[in-house]
Amino acid sequence: MQRAFSSSAEELSQELEQLLESFCSHEHQKFCLQQHVATHQQLQRIRQTIQQVRSLIPTVGLTHNANSESLRQSLMRTCLEMLEYYNAFCQQRHIRALSQDTVDQLHIEWQEISHTFEPKAKEQGDFRELLDSLKVLNKAWKKPRHVSRILASMLATYELKAGAYIVSIDRYNHSQLGLKSKAAGSRQIVFECGKLTKEEQMEIIAGMCGRFSSIFAQNARSNLAQIETQIQKGRLTSLADKLQHLQEQVYANMSEIVGGGASCNQDPALHEGHRFTTMISPSLWYPEEAINVQTIPLPSFIPSPWEWPDMLKTRRPFQPMLFGLIARRRNANGSFMKQLKRCFSSASPQPSVMTEKEEEEEIYATLSVDRLSRHLVRAGRQFYEDIATSVELKYSQDATALQELGRDIVKIYGALKMADARCSMQRILAILHDLALLDCQSNVENASSHEAGATSVLTNTT
Repeated sequence: MQRAFSSSAEELSQELEQLLESFCSHEHQKFCLQQHVATHQQLQRIRQTIQQVRSLIPTVGLTHNANSESLRQSLMRTCLEMLEYYNAFCQQRHIRALSQDTVDQLHIEWQEISHTFEPKAKEQGDFRELLDSLKVLNKAWKKPRHVSRILASMLATYELKAGAYIVSIDRYNHSQLGLKSKAAGSRQIVFECGKLTKEEQMEIIAGMCGRFSSIFAQNARSNLAQIETQIQKGRLTSLADKLQHLQEQVYANMSEIVGGGASCNQDPALHEGHRFTTMISPSLWYPEEAINVQTIPLPSFIPSPWEWPDMLKTRRPFQPMLFGLIARRRNANGSFMKQLKRCFSSASPQPSVMTEKEEEEEIYATLSVDRLSRHLVRAGRQFYEDIATSVELKYSQDATALQELGRDIVKIYGALKMADARCSMQRILAILHDLALLDCQSNVENASSHEAGATSVLTNTT
């Protein structure tokens, strides 16, 4: 029986020494100071007392000695004081009263969340690079050169109706099509108004825009798929849900706090020299509705009704005179001198009298390929600007949520570490209590042995 008692007391003493050593470590003392558990003077006094007791344990011992009880009582008073500091800290931050097994299990969950957070932070960096690439793409759409090349390649194989032409303008044919000399060098889509109505002309242009739209859509869907893949990789919903669940296990909610009440009989010394930060129930904001860029509609490159008048221009052939300074309409009445006189006369010139057939034969409608390119560029650029705005909003939301998650992960780590320290201090007190019981039991057994021995001696003497 004595051997079993000695073995049990020795194991408890070894465990106690490990717990006291952990408490007195520089790391734990620094943590308590950073968290404002107690003042530097309070922690230093408690640590010195515990160190003194530790130095006496090998010689005095916690059992089998007349001074063992005094040593245990001194250590117990000091540990109770420290436990009060821990309890006050946990109460101020609404940390639940957790068992050691629960703390260990929650710490495992915290490690899993922490390991998940690191890749999310890296993916956020990849998201930033994607956003930068999208901005570069958006800038590229501000320059119509690339679109002009695509449009030129498309028009080279585009089948036109009779009365529609793709014409390269030079200094010889610009006047025949009613264009100014500065149009030389450009490419024009030309329609004979006598063969094609305005609706048919618009239909041809719309067909060209539709062909370009299919090319644009193929490239846009590829870009949107890459963007959506990166967005889904960086989604924080799962991580936020796990962290929220962990928070609910570590922290008491407001209903529990109000229902449980707060202790009013706290030692004022607990608040002296330092302050506490009260943490209300943790809050995580993360948008429930995910932004799906693939659902953003592709642009319609067909001109709007109000854009057609500015795009399709009606032209009348003319005969340039005086090195192109004067444009003489064909079939106009009057000699050259009369025309010249009309140009410098204040009176308004009389319109030429032409038959309906002659007018139809001489009227063209033109659309510059460059003008069409600018229209396509504007529609495409607006689409990618909308995409960039949506993605940047998503990135901003994720960056904010990631920062909040990171701060909460650090806070929960501190809360779990404090809960673990409180459990360790409670375990120290439990060990001291067990040692006291063992010491008392040993004293009773020793007294019984002495009494039995004395009775045996008296019996033998008799």
